[in-house]
Amino acid sequence: TTMYPNMKRGVSSIQTENKVNSVCDTLVETCDRSADPTSYLLSILTALIKKSPSQLGEVLSRIKRVPPTSRTSREEALKYVSLLVDMHQLYNIALGTYDFDIMLLVAQQSNMDPKEYLPFLNNLKSLEENYRAYFIDCHLAKYASALVHILKCKDREEECLTFINKHELYSKALEHIPTGDDALHRGVSLAYGDWLFAKEKYSEAGLVFTRIEELASALKAYRKSDNWQRVLSLTHQMKLPQDSLSEIVYEQVSKLKASNETLTVSQLLCEYTLDYEDAILVLVESSGFNEAYRLIHKYSRLDLLETHFIPKLIETAENTVSLLITSRTEVERFVSRLDVVLTNKLQREQSYFEEGGDARDHDFFSEQSSVTGQSQTNSVSSKGSKSSSKSARGSRSRKKQERKKYRLKEGSSHEDLALLQEIRDIVVRVDLTQDDLCSMLDMLITTNHLSLARELQTSARSTISYLTVVVPKTWHKHRLITMSLSLALEDGIVTSPNLCTGVINLLKAGSVSVTQIPEITEPLIRSLKWEITNLLSQ
Repeated sequence: TTMYPNMKRGVSSIQTENKVNSVCDTLVETCDRSADPTSYLLSILTALIKKSPSQLGEVLSRIKRVPPTSRTSREEALKYVSLLVDMHQLYNIALGTYDFDIMLLVAQQSNMDPKEYLPFLNNLKSLEENYRAYFIDCHLAKYASALVHILKCKDREEECLTFINKHELYSKALEHIPTGDDALHRGVSLAYGDWLFAKEKYSEAGLVFTRIEELASALKAYRKSDNWQRVLSLTHQMKLPQDSLSEIVYEQVSKLKASNETLTVSQLLCEYTLDYEDAILVLVESSGFNEAYRLIHKYSRLDLLETHFIPKLIETAENTVSLLITSRTEVERFVSRLDVVLTNKLQREQSYFEEGGDARDHDFFSEQSSVTGQSQTNSVSSKGSKSSSKSARGSRSRKKQERKKYRLKEGSSHEDLALLQEIRDIVVRVDLTQDDLCSMLDMLITTNHLSLARELQTSARSTISYLTVVVPKTWHKHRLITMSLSLALEDGIVTSPNLCTGVINLLKAGSVSVTQIPEITEPLIRSLKWEITNLLSQ
């Protein structure tokens, strides 16, 4: 511990900077309140220069205001400032004041050749005030400020638009264009929209074009985006003929199908193309049975019940039953194998200590570090390579790389984690089936397939109930045993030769914290209401 907890390098630097500014401000204020501030001119200029950032604009302003009767002349003040500041930098600051007296004063006191700066300054003097400021800002590469000034220049719209395009200042230009200059506003907006389109920012380009009622360009941009609502609203605004409208609708339908937005696809087909059959079949193929059933009756397409709806319903239900039964069988097999793996692991530790092994040399540490990516021996050297590796791969690629570490092969080093991953994948698949169970059961009963509905509900109830109980127990057991072994080896809680007995006693006594989460995240099974209790009772 220390008496000075806040004296860190970063904090100290900031505090020092603030103290310097505070002292400089106090010095300037004190000198300004004196009877003759010009007597302290050099002190004031020093304080302004030493502030962070330096107040060079104020320095030049004060030098310009020096009266002829002052003890220190302008020339002497500038010579003094030149000892503290780079004169080339000061000359640029002088230009940025747009004040010819200051520009000339600094130029004369610098080492610049008059043949260089006099023609430049004379040229500036001949320009209109706003265009002069624009010219100076361009010279200093202050393009945002230059834009504000050229927008105030009359009859320079073409040059202004070229400047905006060159420096891509579209957004700022639209903020500062004078009210009533509709031609310039439209020209900048068109250029901005084209620029956004070229950058593949299609929705933003569509917004810009829409604001100036350039609807054809807006439609072109939105058709490249995912905003189908804006696409179709524009077709109405433009009053497109039916053939063009249908072409655009089918284009949007194709994109929505690719993203599995089948409910929206069905809606568009019904509203815009009157293709009711295709609208219904899209829902049937994606197991949207309730909505498909509604449209079948709304549009009197009962023929689709026998030809498409019921066959697909039965096929989906049978596949779901098969998935549920197989999933439970697989999980039972994996859980049984996991019990064997964990028991063998405990027994290996027992044998290791009985043979006089040292905990510090135990394989457990190398196994744990290779799984978690926290190697004890290479933690420093590998940190940089790991971070660069993670930044180079996407999240999907990273997951694939992580799973390559686990091999579902008997006796492999991380077989327990491989088993957990397999169980997790199965549970996730089973949980997803709950989204369609209610719809399938409802339609199976409606179409008089009670036997299949009963089989589906029974299988689902059995598998989901089993997983709801066994999954938390499995993860809890793996977590406890892994942590207990870690504590036993690191802290000596369990002593040889009673490792297995010691771990079991720790579990029973509840003396091991279970806050640490194993690498394979425990899957969650949602509690959804999908059972039809009375109609399908045995």
